[in-house]
Amino acid sequence: MTPQVLKGVQLFAGVVVIALVWCIALPRLAEQPMMEQRLDWLEAERIDPSVKFYTELERMEEFLASQSKQSTARQMQIRRP
Repeated sequence: MTPQVLKGVQLFAGVVVIALVWCIALPRLAEQPMMEQRLDWLEAERIDPSVKFYTELERMEEFLASQSKQSTARQMQIRRP
Protein backbone atom coordinates (compact mmCIF):
# COMPACT_ATOMS: atom_id res chain seq x y z
CA MET A 1 0.00 0.00 0.00
CA THR A 2 1.13 3.49 -0.74
CA PRO A 3 1.21 6.07 2.02
CA GLN A 4 -1.73 7.94 0.45
CA VAL A 5 -3.87 4.80 0.36
CA LEU A 6 -2.89 3.97 3.94
CA LYS A 7 -3.91 7.45 5.09
CA GLY A 8 -7.23 7.06 3.27
CA VAL A 9 -7.84 3.70 4.95
CA GLN A 10 -7.00 5.20 8.35
CA LEU A 11 -9.37 8.10 7.74
CA PHE A 12 -12.14 5.73 6.68
CA ALA A 13 -11.55 3.52 9.73
CA GLY A 14 -11.68 6.56 12.01
CA VAL A 15 -14.96 7.74 10.48
CA VAL A 16 -16.43 4.24 10.87
CA VAL A 17 -15.43 4.09 14.54
CA ILE A 18 -16.97 7.51 15.23
CA ALA A 19 -20.16 6.51 13.38
CA LEU A 20 -20.43 3.26 15.36
CA VAL A 21 -20.01 5.05 18.66
CA TRP A 22 -22.47 7.80 17.68
CA CYS A 23 -25.13 5.55 16.14
CA ILE A 24 -24.88 2.40 18.27
CA ALA A 25 -22.98 2.86 21.53
CA LEU A 26 -24.43 6.22 22.63
CA PRO A 27 -28.09 5.30 21.99
CA ARG A 28 -27.61 2.04 23.91
CA LEU A 29 -25.97 3.95 26.74
CA ALA A 30 -28.95 6.33 26.85
CA GLU A 31 -31.25 3.33 27.37
CA GLN A 32 -29.46 2.26 30.57
CA PRO A 33 -31.57 2.87 33.71
CA MET A 34 -29.06 5.20 35.36
CA MET A 35 -28.69 7.31 32.21
CA GLU A 36 -32.46 7.35 31.64
CA GLN A 37 -32.94 8.68 35.18
CA ARG A 38 -30.37 11.40 34.56
CA LEU A 39 -31.98 12.39 31.25
CA ASP A 40 -35.42 12.43 32.87
CA TRP A 41 -34.07 14.63 35.66
CA LEU A 42 -32.55 17.06 33.15
CA GLU A 43 -35.88 17.26 31.35
CA ALA A 44 -37.83 17.75 34.59
CA GLU A 45 -35.46 20.53 35.65
CA ARG A 46 -35.75 22.16 32.20
CA ILE A 47 -32.03 21.80 31.61
CA ASP A 48 -31.13 21.55 27.95
CA PRO A 49 -27.75 19.79 27.71
CA SER A 50 -27.34 21.02 24.13
CA VAL A 51 -27.10 24.74 24.97
CA LYS A 52 -23.72 26.28 24.42
CA PHE A 53 -23.70 28.42 27.55
CA TYR A 54 -25.59 27.36 30.64
CA THR A 55 -26.28 31.01 31.40
CA GLU A 56 -28.81 30.74 28.55
CA LEU A 57 -31.00 28.46 30.65
CA GLU A 58 -34.20 29.88 32.11
CA ARG A 59 -33.60 28.57 35.59
CA MET A 60 -29.84 29.11 35.82
CA GLU A 61 -30.02 31.75 38.56
CA GLU A 62 -32.26 29.53 40.69
CA PHE A 63 -29.97 26.55 40.12
CA LEU A 64 -26.81 28.47 41.01
CA ALA A 65 -28.42 29.79 44.19
CA SER A 66 -29.39 26.28 45.32
CA GLN A 67 -25.91 24.95 44.48
CA SER A 68 -24.32 27.76 46.47
CA LYS A 69 -26.48 26.95 49.50
CA GLN A 70 -25.62 23.25 49.27
CA SER A 71 -21.93 24.00 48.91
CA THR A 72 -21.98 26.30 51.92
CA ALA A 73 -23.80 23.66 53.99
CA ARG A 74 -21.22 21.02 53.02
CA GLN A 75 -18.35 23.34 53.93
CA MET A 76 -19.91 24.00 57.31
CA GLN A 77 -20.20 20.25 57.97
CA ILE A 78 -16.55 19.67 56.99
CA ARG A 79 -15.27 22.41 59.28
CA ARG A 80 -17.01 21.00 62.37
CA PRO A 81 -14.63 18.95 64.53
